[in-house]
Amino acid sequence: MRFGVVGVGAMGSLHAEYLAKRVPNAALVAIADVDIAAAHTVAGRLEVEHAYQTATELIAAASVDAIVVASPRRTHAGAIIEAAEVGKHTFSEKPLANTIEEIDSATAAVEKAGVALQVGFHRRFDASFRHVRDSIARGEIGEPRIVHSVSRDPVWGTSSRLPEDLLLETTIHDFDMVRWMSGSEIVEVHAVGIPATEPGRLEGVIVSLRLKNGSVATIDNHVASAYGYDQRVEVFGTQAVASVANIPSHQASVTGAEGDLHAPPLHFFAERYEDAYIAELVAFTKCVIDGTTPAIGASEARAAQVVAFAALESLRTGATVRV
Repeated sequence: MRFGVVGVGAMGSLHAEYLAKRVPNAALVAIADVDIAAAHTVAGRLEVEHAYQTATELIAAASVDAIVVASPRRTHAGAIIEAAEVGKHTFSEKPLANTIEEIDSATAAVEKAGVALQVGFHRRFDASFRHVRDSIARGEIGEPRIVHSVSRDPVWGTSSRLPEDLLLETTIHDFDMVRWMSGSEIVEVHAVGIPATEPGRLEGVIVSLRLKNGSVATIDNHVASAYGYDQRVEVFGTQAVASVANIPSHQASVTGAEGDLHAPPLHFFAERYEDAYIAELVAFTKCVIDGTTPAIGASEARAAQVVAFAALESLRTGATVRV
């Protein structure tokens, strides 16, 4: 299957690399980015023949069967709709769009065209998180009662974000994980921001959630972790607890007079989730070739984004918001 990648920032460059080298039955044939120099640079590095400045040009190319959308979120819905109208499949990064109305328009276009749409909630493809979710589904922890998710970025680039960027770009992964692991919908949200020094920006957020099945969840999200990338989850049930700890860069430790020295967590998302990113692209390629339903479709993305918007409202008002 011949892919074109739209947007070659941090995430798009990774997708392009994996499609070019590590996804069976996939070939990377085109790159597009508004920064045409960046498009040519990535295309040259990966030996890709075609580089374009717009998604429209890439989507129209006869050599492209499917696209990966990794451009800014305001462009996602438009690219999905354009691709659907010419019968091409789409793997899109989250969030799926800027508004729920745009999600619904993109979903309608995909359904009308009969093409595949998969959304990049890569944590569902992480082996450790999947093991916890499967254990819960098998009833091994009894009834879930508390879900706790920790997602902290290392000090990298900026140490603060606009609230909508924090919740729609980062915390949305945790909303999806809570729904997926608990097997229940989120019905109530209360969010408290951790203010940054810059006006109107946050360095973190704590979100409390109530689920339809009666369980509760908390999300601890921060963008300036001094000790590195922190990715943990714990699900406490009536019979047992299931959890995922941070994955260190190595397993060695050194013990001396000043105590124990251990490896820090893996540096950032590219290192921590490499296998998951590849696995989601493998799954998408396979579902298109086999004609099966994508693992994570528009309805899952929509549900997580509805919760993100409720959390934004809670930040603005200080109130608990029903979903």
